[in-house]
Amino acid sequence: MAFHEKDLTVKQRRYIRLLAESNFDKSKKKECALQAGYSPNNIGNTVSNLNKNRSVNELIKLKMEEKGLTLDYLVDKQKEILESEHPKYEGKPDTTNRRLALDMAYNIIEAYGSQKIDINKSERKEVIFGIEDYRLAEEITGEKIIDVEPEQEEIKVEPLY
Repeated sequence: MAFHEKDLTVKQRRYIRLLAESNFDKSKKKECALQAGYSPNNIGNTVSNLNKNRSVNELIKLKMEEKGLTLDYLVDKQKEILESEHPKYEGKPDTTNRRLALDMAYNIIEAYGSQKIDINKSERKEVIFGIEDYRLAEEITGEKIIDVEPEQEEIKVEPLY
């Protein structure tokens, strides 16, 4: 199926134009959606739906390429930064820039997942951990989590908040 810009709504095209004007700044997606005319109610869901829309993504990709931000260019730049040497210490890696480049790359591919977790503190829930969960946690952390082996296979835990 071929992509046609006319398949997008006026708001979707306006959102993409505003996003391109922001140099595709991920932190400005909600702001761009609001300026494009989307309702502030559930703006997070709106942006999420825009991100999942194949036609929207195709036009974003075209706009990025118009600005010279092709995938090859981005990969080459990331590689260049990851291999960079420290400006003051010849032959030593520039660990600060390398860390920032990796962080940017991970953000681009959304490797970090959601950054925000909403917790409803007025709602109390019972959490049940199996003994295998504790053993796995101990194995991962390398620390002892419980002092004695419980007699039952499940342990009830109440949240601390």
